[in-house]
Amino acid sequence: MAKNVLVFRQTYLPVSETFIAEHIKNLRSWAPFPICETRVDNNHTDLKESTALISTSKHIGRIERYLLRNRGINRSLSKLVKRVRPSLIHAHFLTDASIVMRFATRHEIPLVATAHGYDASTWDNDLSLTPGGNWFVGRESSNRN
Repeated sequence: MAKNVLVFRQTYLPVSETFIAEHIKNLRSWAPFPICETRVDNNHTDLKESTALISTSKHIGRIERYLLRNRGINRSLSKLVKRVRPSLIHAHFLTDASIVMRFATRHEIPLVATAHGYDASTWDNDLSLTPGGNWFVGRESSNRN
């Protein structure tokens, strides 16, 4: 029986991110449950439409975003965890991992992150200009101190 994995992407799933779509489609030992803060139209028609928004509205709100990033609290995601009972959270991009890091810790779910390029090879000054990058750079700096 396959174990459940939450696959987190902040924005799910830009058409350019075929590598994430392929990852999800080709999992054999894991049952993927994609989760996101916002959903965008894409051409990944071969993926089943079972992505869970971790917000009660179309986009995650300011308070929800703060609670998730800083306290590891998200009501919608907690309900999904109770129902699915994931063995793992897999975040694509380090900036995405920083978003769900506290939630994973709070719920004692192992977190694995895949760096795909810009997030691992960009200078902090440039990374801080990207969505989620500014928060990630700030988290990384505070963890060093």
